Amino acid sequence: MNGLTAVGVEVPIRQGDVFHLRDGVITPYSASEAVALTADCDFANEKHFNQVLLCPIVTIEDYMARFWACSRLKAALSKVLGDARKALANVSSFGATTYSDSAIKDLLADDHAISRLLAEMGGADEARCRPLLRKYGELWRLSKSLEEHPGSPVFEEFVTFQHTREGGELESARRMVFSKFKEEAKKNLPQDVFLLPPIQHQFCAQDVVKLPRVVLLRFPFSIGLDQLTCFPCDFRREHRGGIRVGRLEQVCKHAVSQRFGHQFSRVGLPAAFEKNQLSAIDAWEE
Repeated sequence: MNGLTAVGVEVPIRQGDVFHLRDGVITPYSASEAVALTADCDFANEKHFNQVLLCPIVTIEDYMARFWACSRLKAALSKVLGDARKALANVSSFGATTYSDSAIKDLLADDHAISRLLAEMGGADEARCRPLLRKYGELWRLSKSLEEHPGSPVFEEFVTFQHTREGGELESARRMVFSKFKEEAKKNLPQDVFLLPPIQHQFCAQDVVKLPRVVLLRFPFSIGLDQLTCFPCDFRREHRGGIRVGRLEQVCKHAVSQRFGHQFSRVGLPAAFEKNQLSAIDAWEE
């Protein structure tokens, strides 16, 4: 299966064309593939101002590690923070005081602070909270990778999180997380991404040739039309940033374009307006 159709080198660049990008080209999340979204009429009438609008394409494996696992890890760590707050509220020396999120984060991330707190507790409080705080501390330290390296792959960190929280074998946790992602990918991918079948071309690395692809519609970028080419011999010149490797099928091209337009044309209404809308229905009487 190949998500691309072949296009002759003499055919002009149009919307839906997929490009392999040179290593030196700066793209969102270091994507090596991208799809053109500039409208065909703008190409035909030269209204593109020598710039081609592109959206990055990444493998589904990369999407899982950088985006899906990151969002799940953030949500899970947020729950950990809430659980830690509740646990501290039951400790006699803490219950009367409200601590900020940052204060609790600092506590959970610092072994010395946890040890000092446990020493101050003593008795039943220490016995009850020692394993709890240690566990929360291990989990919360995983969040540092999110803060210090945004956009970095965190799939293994999320697997470790699940393993630390649920127990059992690490490999079992990895299989569970992977299966969960596959189920969500088939049913509930966010509206700001578009799933493509595998993309195969001569520049494609063998380890990813069979992997589905994901178009990241939230991260468009542009590149000069003169930096793109359709000719392999021309691509060898250093000033060429990308070469066309095929074109999406017609229906797929229009679907990607429609999803992209919907992503950036949604109008958000003020909360007060939406509340008035609902109130008007409640006030309606027969």
